[in-house]
Amino acid sequence: MKIKLFIVICILFSISNAATADHKSAHSATGYFSMGVSNIQIDINDIGASLDHNMIEIKMGRNLNSNFAFEARVAQAVDDAQFLSTANIGIDTYVGLYLVGTIPLSKTVSLYGFAGATYMKSSVNVGSVSASGSDNDSSFGAGLKININPSIFVSAEYADLYRKDNLDIRGTSLSFGLTF
Repeated sequence: MKIKLFIVICILFSISNAATADHKSAHSATGYFSMGVSNIQIDINDIGASLDHNMIEIKMGRNLNSNFAFEARVAQAVDDAQFLSTANIGIDTYVGLYLVGTIPLSKTVSLYGFAGATYMKSSVNVGSVSASGSDNDSSFGAGLKININPSIFVSAEYADLYRKDNLDIRGTSLSFGLTF
């Protein structure tokens, strides 16, 4: 599954590159890559529980013009959230595809919003019993990007990743990135 997803992402980036190649000089289309840490909050509404855990997140994107980009994300869990000292609950991985809209506030600071779809794989371990599952949902968020120089940036954001089945999953992240 991961290999198929990687191939799909590579094809989409190739299409994005081809689509923007003719407009590169007019729009200064560039790609970007960032890596960061996310704190994910899982709210289980049925029982009123709220759990936190951390993930490493990688983002790859292609600016279509100065205000829009196409972005893919992959995140891997660093830890699981502990519940009632006997259960570990966590999002093992998530993958997302998003359209990102950017509003420059100055030469170095931009505000951005994104919307798309997120696929998640999660697991629950209680003693020697474990279960896992996967699902997807529409997701959205907003963030602030600060350009340190023309090729290095940092960003901070909030994302609403999943809201179904009495389960809300959202996160905040801090990333360091490069443009190319």
